[in-house]
Amino acid sequence: MKKTAFYFIALACLGVAAVSCSKEEPNNGNAPKFKVTLESTDAKTTLNGVNLTWTTGDQVAIFGTAAAPATYSATEVNGVYATLVSAQNPGDAPYTAIYPASIATSATTVTLPAEQHSAVGELTGFPMIAQGASTTLNFYNPCSVLRITMTKANTSISKIQIVTDQYINGDFTIDYNDAEPTIAYNSASANHTKVTTLTFDNPVDISQPHDFYAYLPAGTYNYFMIKFYDADGNIFTRTTTDGITFPRSRYLRLNIGANVIHFNPGDLTGKFSVSSTQQVTFSKGNLYKSGSSYYFADVQTNRSSANSGSLDHLFAWTSNMATSYPVQNGGNNTWFVLTKDQWEYMVKTRPVSFNTATDTYNNRRCLAAKVTNSSGRIIARGVILFPDLFYWPLEQAKLPVSNNFGRIVLHWDQVPSFTNAEWALLEAAGCVFLPATAKKDLGSQAEFEVSSGYYWTATGDSHDAYYVRFASNSKVFDSQDGRIDKWGCAIRMVKNAQ
Repeated sequence: MKKTAFYFIALACLGVAAVSCSKEEPNNGNAPKFKVTLESTDAKTTLNGVNLTWTTGDQVAIFGTAAAPATYSATEVNGVYATLVSAQNPGDAPYTAIYPASIATSATTVTLPAEQHSAVGELTGFPMIAQGASTTLNFYNPCSVLRITMTKANTSISKIQIVTDQYINGDFTIDYNDAEPTIAYNSASANHTKVTTLTFDNPVDISQPHDFYAYLPAGTYNYFMIKFYDADGNIFTRTTTDGITFPRSRYLRLNIGANVIHFNPGDLTGKFSVSSTQQVTFSKGNLYKSGSSYYFADVQTNRSSANSGSLDHLFAWTSNMATSYPVQNGGNNTWFVLTKDQWEYMVKTRPVSFNTATDTYNNRRCLAAKVTNSSGRIIARGVILFPDLFYWPLEQAKLPVSNNFGRIVLHWDQVPSFTNAEWALLEAAGCVFLPATAKKDLGSQAEFEVSSGYYWTATGDSHDAYYVRFASNSKVFDSQDGRIDKWGCAIRMVKNAQ
């Protein structure tokens, strides 16, 4: 297989790394005890020195003929062998056992979490399944494991995201398949995403080599991106579109050396064509001013640092805005503002491969949308820009109908709505959000059209300059010229894509 961005150097058999702090439950004498082993017990049961064994207290859900499953705990642990005990009775055989118990939805369904939390160097909660007609059970692995080894001086990792072209968490249906179990995306469920996040108690110092583990449904992924966030929220990515196969009960290892780890302060990861020969990435947020300094907002849906009612995010046009407004949290000064023609190419002309679970669309470039909090209150109105290569990360049911893309905005209450959590997944998949910003009169400092978006382009002269605008009763984007001595508008900077 040709490898462009990833260099996987090993496949190895897996047992399981089961780490738990759950309390052991006593056996009350009525529930049967189970003797259990792990897959590949006759093979090497270490993963490059990391022991793959049961841990006392590991919790397993066992389904029998009883109406509800019983939760068992591991005791009498001896490497890959253990005894499972419980105060609950699962009933009679046949039995289905699922580890960890937290993912067991039913005897035929597991729910893979969207967030995997573990200590560095540990593979925690790796799914296993067993079936049998007796109280002796052998567990087998339906998933695969990615092992990432990283090192770079003076660098810490705060979280890692995996973004793929397939659903990798949510409800999956189990096929035991004669001791070679598989799990398949359950299309009848409505809680899947294509983004899994690895979290840690504290940022992890990688000045010395560190291992990170994530488990994934076995299969072939045609798009695979890993996003690493440092302690300041800056992002470094590794992406491949060549296709990667993760076999069942195996791990793939990715070594990332210091020479290729480059966190780019201030910019996002999605790539957007602004001409037939040029791609850009966007700044992580709109420009705003605090005191005498200029910054990029840390949150895309905020029009300024705290989304306050102040007008610290609206600026006079200049012929070189990156120089006029030097950004403090944007790394080296390679930022610029798109011209009118570049804006129009991006939102009206560029080719976009917009992929869903069932189809690929070629003209879905932007979408007027709202973002709400968990209570349904609107926290942002604006336009979502989709990158040149995009895989819809949410459930298919959340996909807006075709005529919503690039359409006339009649009223904000008629545009698609996403929760903040859903928007976070769209952002992880490379989307940009341009919040409604209003515009201001530079003389009176009065604010106008608070529910509309006004963004300067780099196209102008000593009297007038173009801005791009989205508003109610208008196209999602149109370009208009305005007096540079009259209006202050928002600025969203870009840099050339690497």
